[in-house]
Amino acid sequence: MIYANKVISKIKNFRNYHKFVPTNENPITIKNTIFYSDYFVNNNKKIYYTSIQGITNKYSEKYVNHMRTEIDLLFKLHFKVDDKFEIIDLSYSLEIWGWRKRETTTIVLNYLKEITFKNRFKIHLDEINTTGFFTYSNYKISEKGDVYVKENVMTNIYEENKNGNVWYGVSYSSPLGRNTQENPYLLKIKNGIKNPKLFQKRDIDITTEYNKDVIDIIFKEIIEYGKVLNINNY
Repeated sequence: MIYANKVISKIKNFRNYHKFVPTNENPITIKNTIFYSDYFVNNNKKIYYTSIQGITNKYSEKYVNHMRTEIDLLFKLHFKVDDKFEIIDLSYSLEIWGWRKRETTTIVLNYLKEITFKNRFKIHLDEINTTGFFTYSNYKISEKGDVYVKENVMTNIYEENKNGNVWYGVSYSSPLGRNTQENPYLLKIKNGIKNPKLFQKRDIDITTEYNKDVIDIIFKEIIEYGKVLNINNY
């Protein structure tokens, strides 16, 4: 029994020894970037987490004959240093056996999301407070849900949701119901483009991979209440 417990303990240690958030004493390296408690180093450049403007993230899996064959992780850091915007791409595609790297990257990703959340949220809210709009995924969207395309109002998210024309992070099907799709990183407004040009898409598709944790709150308040509530309380 004692021997068995030692074996179990060794297995648990092997399985979990990498599960820690980055600290100055125990940093975590992903590709060519080293993460510490409050900054990261990329190409010998030290960048504090307060410089992070946005985080792009998407997790997806691929299947062949109902078997998972690959896991893709989109992970980009958008930051501003000396009035210059830069992006570091830490994305990769993994076969299913790369669990340790995947878990380590996810730990760093979640850590960065948490400690930069208020700052990233403030960037979007400051834009709304200043202009009444926020720009996202190539669209300009008012705090009350008007969606602009080239300075023209195409639709309103709140009103279209009441009509059942908004899908947000849920499954939707083809007109005949033969094909279904689920995309947690998509806000779809059916027939959102009014009077489309020839061959122009009627639907408005807004991808939510950039600052998804922040934008989820903003969009859900617009969808439910018709405006962003408690804008200064986050």
